[in-house]
Amino acid sequence: MHLAKAVGVPSVIIYGGWISPHRSGYDNNINLFTSLPCSPCGFTNHCDYDRECMKQITPETVAKAVQEVLMR
Repeated sequence: MHLAKAVGVPSVIIYGGWISPHRSGYDNNINLFTSLPCSPCGFTNHCDYDRECMKQITPETVAKAVQEVLMR
């Protein structure tokens, strides 16, 4: 993400629910984040909710975001 920003290449970043893109995201990226009552949680390994924030970011959502970035 940071290297892509350094060279001006937009990216698709999967945040899930660990950290909000408002903290580290770049405007030229598509930042995929799931806003749930438990997110952002800051946990890297432990999850009381079976990683629901990641499950809601489907492969189809990622593919659509990648296509959008490639069309820019």
